[in-house]
Amino acid sequence: MAVLHYGRREIRSRVAYFGPVGSGKASNLQALQALWPVDRRGAVVESVPESERTVRCMRLPMLGEPVGEWSVRFEALTIPGQALFPSTRANLLAGADGVVFVADAAPARREANVASWHGLLVHVVAQGIDPDRMPIVIQVNHADIHDALDVADVAAQLAAEARPTFSAVARDGRGVLEAWRAVEGLIRTGWRA
Repeated sequence: MAVLHYGRREIRSRVAYFGPVGSGKASNLQALQALWPVDRRGAVVESVPESERTVRCMRLPMLGEPVGEWSVRFEALTIPGQALFPSTRANLLAGADGVVFVADAAPARREANVASWHGLLVHVVAQGIDPDRMPIVIQVNHADIHDALDVADVAAQLAAEARPTFSAVARDGRGVLEAWRAVEGLIRTGWRA
């Protein structure tokens, strides 16, 4: 949930990158940092939660476009893909205003995509949020492989055809800004609702 700092006229918002292990969440953050204006972003910071030392989380602070007289600060962060660490995943996802679900376009990763999607929905419901009201976009990464799944097929497998869905090759920056702009737009729409 966005945090308002009235004295500074500042909105702080969090966007989580969630998906199975190896889907490209870290590549997304690195590409987003490279594509975002230098004067409007910080450095990608990698942290290790104390409770699970083998899990890594990456964070990227960014300045967004202002809302009226209010400045907007985003924090983009990766959620570990390992289902073995549910408490870390839940804690990092708590307070997220939106999610970019990073699916893997490799046919062998269908089950991992579906399992991770269901895990995301469980975490969202556990926070008392209706998943249909949560700003979530789907990014199908690794679209450059020869047998890549079509984005519409991935959305159908997730039963998420109504969600904005994007093809991507995050390591090259393709589809990264498009997915970001879509989730940011959904979040901003909620601010006006």
